Amino acid sequence: MGDENTTAQAVDTAALGEVERLQAELHAAREQLQAIQDAAHKAQDELLRRDAVAMVETHVVGGRIPQAKRGEWVERAMRMGIDEVAGMLADLSPIVAVAAPVGHGGAAADAVSDDPRSAEVRRANDMLARFRAGRGA
Repeated sequence: MGDENTTAQAVDTAALGEVERLQAELHAAREQLQAIQDAAHKAQDELLRRDAVAMVETHVVGGRIPQAKRGEWVERAMRMGIDEVAGMLADLSPIVAVAAPVGHGGAAADAVSDDPRSAEVRRANDMLARFRAGRGA
């Protein structure tokens, strides 16, 4: 009976070693898969950003986005989708350069808030609010 116990214990020890080896291989494979997935997500984000920047630059040149707002529009395009934002921007009129109001007092301040850029920004914000309300965001 002693030889059988020794043999059974040796078989159990060998099987346990094999299980541990397979678990280590599985763990290594999972880590490798995670690294591949992380690299794929990073590459996808870089491509999305490149496309968003190209779309925004087109609308900056077209006068629909002020140069100072490039980054905001790129982030918006990445969050909402490039086609959605491009469609919104296509509906906007080009920004017209407006001279600063001349004068003193409240009338000059009122004129600044009603310039075409402010109206376009309000319109774009209204469109975004309607869009987000429609998507449930």
